[in-house]
Amino acid sequence: TDGTSLSASAAAALTDNDISQVIVLGGSAAVSDGVVASIVALMPNCAIVAPDTKAPCVVRIGGSNRYATATAIATFTRAALPVASVPDAFDGGLAWSTRTVFLASGVSFADALSAGPLAATWGPTNVVLTEPAALSADTNTWLSANSFVLDYVVTLGLGSAVSTAAVVAANAAISLS
Repeated sequence: TDGTSLSASAAAALTDNDISQVIVLGGSAAVSDGVVASIVALMPNCAIVAPDTKAPCVVRIGGSNRYATATAIATFTRAALPVASVPDAFDGGLAWSTRTVFLASGVSFADALSAGPLAATWGPTNVVLTEPAALSADTNTWLSANSFVLDYVVTLGLGSAVSTAAVVAANAAISLS
């Protein structure tokens, strides 16, 4: 669906497939609150919650920009699995434990999008974003905070997509432990 309205085909997929949990990826600038409200309306007994809240059944994982959103998704995927089986509740993450992270340009979507299948086969592993000339602040903060579990940064794209300076900063960030 686009970011401003829930398409009929997306709504049909949610109802036809008896979907009980939805993770909305992106802040309200990327996926409007109206789209989220439309999803909630399709699901009985549903409310939107923060990723760390135990409640059914729609959660938004997003940030103030695409770099913050990518790191928020990475944080969610690394969070522990749910501690208890609570139907239609989000109370954990995906427990990904790979020691590698992919770094792609956040300026255009092609590198990060094409990384999805590769990242899935490598662990799965996360894809975080950066500005071409310098490592984005959000990504630097996330890499530093997770340095104790990361060994490798795999850069996607040529130097015009992710500069040597960004790569050096990323490697420095994971070397803090």
